[in-house]
Amino acid sequence: MSIITKMYKTKFKEYLSPLGFILYRKTFYRIVNDVVQTLMLNNQDNAYTVHFGITPLFIKIQNLHIEGHEIHHLRKDGFMRVPGFICGDKLWYNYCPFAMTKLSTTDGEKVADEMLDIIITHVFPILERGNNCMAGSIEMRKYYEFVCDIHDIPLPANNDILYISHYCYIKLGEYENAIALLQKRMQASEHWKKFYSKDFELLTAGNIEYFDKLFAENEAKSREYLSNPRKYKQEHGAM
Repeated sequence: MSIITKMYKTKFKEYLSPLGFILYRKTFYRIVNDVVQTLMLNNQDNAYTVHFGITPLFIKIQNLHIEGHEIHHLRKDGFMRVPGFICGDKLWYNYCPFAMTKLSTTDGEKVADEMLDIIITHVFPILERGNNCMAGSIEMRKYYEFVCDIHDIPLPANNDILYISHYCYIKLGEYENAIALLQKRMQASEHWKKFYSKDFELLTAGNIEYFDKLFAENEAKSREYLSNPRKYKQEHGAM
């Protein structure tokens, strides 16, 4: 186990456990209403960051490796920029994550402290506001827009239909909004048209019972898994 991983688990657990978070592997998670909120340490070529996410239970969660939004975009002034990816004729940039080669225990502790400070100061307000499927979807989309803004990346043309699920509208009984969102998605591409056509047909036919049953089954599976991921993995082979 690396110094970063060790310090992350130790320091985050001390702060997060009293708030109802459970640690599984490198992911801290808690259920709030009809969503699971997650914080996951991610390491890519010794460049560490923490992903945070707000995921509705109706998608049948059976895996806690959830790569949501990355917190290194929220680092203090003075962080580096590193070359990113090419899109068209423009070179985009990413903010540098929490890099590590061979850190001492003291340096590893400082990195963990910085990550936790970002979580407390910036991420927790997002989690507190995103305490149900609709609010969580809205908060995650806002953060996506924020990241695009700080990188000077134009939002995609279909940004208004990103992140919000028609299932959220159906759960809230806002069927007209769900139908309107499905129509936008199906108009965006042939792939989406095929993917969403069944839900569109069922919803326009007024078959709400189908969705109620689907949500109940998926949420039950999610809660079963999240109640004990280790046991569930042994029995079902899930991650």
